[in-house]
Amino acid sequence: MKTQHYTCLALLTSLIFSTTSFGQKFYRAPVVVYGPTISPYAAYPVYPMHHGCRGHHQPYTVIIRPPGPKIIIPVPVPSPNPKVIIPTPVPAPAPVPKFGVVIGALPNGYFSFNMGPTSYYYYNGIYYRPYGASYMVIAPPMGAVVNQLPRGAAPTEIDGERYYEYNGTYYKEGIDSGNKFSYTVVGTDGAINQDSDASESSTKVGYKTDELPAHCRPVVIDGERLYATASGQYYKKVFEGDKVYYELVDR
Repeated sequence: MKTQHYTCLALLTSLIFSTTSFGQKFYRAPVVVYGPTISPYAAYPVYPMHHGCRGHHQPYTVIIRPPGPKIIIPVPVPSPNPKVIIPTPVPAPAPVPKFGVVIGALPNGYFSFNMGPTSYYYYNGIYYRPYGASYMVIAPPMGAVVNQLPRGAAPTEIDGERYYEYNGTYYKEGIDSGNKFSYTVVGTDGAINQDSDASESSTKVGYKTDELPAHCRPVVIDGERLYATASGQYYKKVFEGDKVYYELVDR
């Protein structure tokens, strides 16, 4: 009985080894090929001798997508306390007062200067002249020299000369007696005055003209009727024979 048992065990072991060697003889491991395919698939060749049977012992090729770099996109984490940045509002530029406006006090930081016997005051492109106990806004006096340009003055070049323009007034840069920069009014109403001699003589007290300058308006000062210009000068009507003149007077 024990002999039969050993005999059966030997036959079973021989059968297992013969089957394994048979499989190793006809079975080949699949060939792995990396290719650009989208999804992997297995290609099974057809052998006529097996009548088109796709047995698991038939050789086949497995095509697998090639490995590539991993791209990790971090998920944005919302801030628990988001910062809201509100831009600082830009203040609107102060309106420029019109010529002839009378104010009770000069602005802080004004600059005073004289032209002949007349006193003038300047602040950021605006000129003032005494008017009784107050001050009148006037047009920039031709030839006035100030210590700084108004804010917003733009450099420009005319006939090879460098000027600074602000609201139609042109300034020429120079050096004063204290070796500091100074700026002289050389043009108004959007034009540069080329006749400097005539400009200087027209600002002297006693100057006479047949016609009043533009934008003059009649005023009464100390009971006397005069004509005030936009630059703060005053003319008085005088008669010489049958002719009428307007003489520049000091007020």
